[in-house]
Amino acid sequence: MVAIRNGTAFGIRGKVRHPGFALPLFPNFHFSNSSVSLCSSANNFYMGKKLPLGLQDFRGIIEGGYKYIDKTEYIHRIATGGKYNFLSRPRRFGKSITISTLQELYSGSKELFKGLWIEDKWDWSRKHPVIRLSFTGIGFAESGLPKA
Repeated sequence: MVAIRNGTAFGIRGKVRHPGFALPLFPNFHFSNSSVSLCSSANNFYMGKKLPLGLQDFRGIIEGGYKYIDKTEYIHRIATGGKYNFLSRPRRFGKSITISTLQELYSGSKELFKGLWIEDKWDWSRKHPVIRLSFTGIGFAESGLPKA
């Protein structure tokens, strides 16, 4: 995301530490001292598609008509190269959506990948069983790491 202030563009990641201001190009965004807030119609301003705020399910994003940036070329590299992959990224860096996309690829859900880079590069005739484990419900923050 880019913010424009006094004619200068700034890349923004995480919380905004500047005094409150609104972007002239994106009137539905408002920046305060601690965070970014969205007006009720903000999901509909970006090229006619809703932004997938808080969604981590590839199928839900595609079928719901949300904006999706095609990263399937990189996911193809992960799926076809190497024996093991370890995704060690900080929170909110797309690990869950990447795993969800891999799940849909291996399940053979070709209809979800229509128009994406990987559509004609994947063998859709082969389907694989997928076991997906999620540790999001462990709750180590409440019970402490040793108990979790």
